[in-house]
Amino acid sequence: MSFLPELYFVCPNCGPFVRVFAEVLGEKAENPYAVELIEQGEHGLTVCDKLQLKPEKEEELSKIYHCGNCGYLVHSRILELDPVDQIEEYLHHIYRENESN
Repeated sequence: MSFLPELYFVCPNCGPFVRVFAEVLGEKAENPYAVELIEQGEHGLTVCDKLQLKPEKEEELSKIYHCGNCGYLVHSRILELDPVDQIEEYLHHIYRENESN
């Protein structure tokens, strides 16, 4: 288990503190090397499990993060998106959804 302090994701559909999964991709790979199962808490992210799909090659890896509830792409560059901005985006989504109903 690994711990990523001070990092958070907010899903526009499901809200803050949802479970997250990350696809671990190589720059030349067509399919992910692994899927990481991530829990969020008060102090950041904890990688609970890593499902290795195929051996990783010697190349730069990237991760694409998805909501564990609905599968929505939450954000792949978490450090560039402030948590306050993510929460505002979520609240705007709910507001727009309520207006359309």
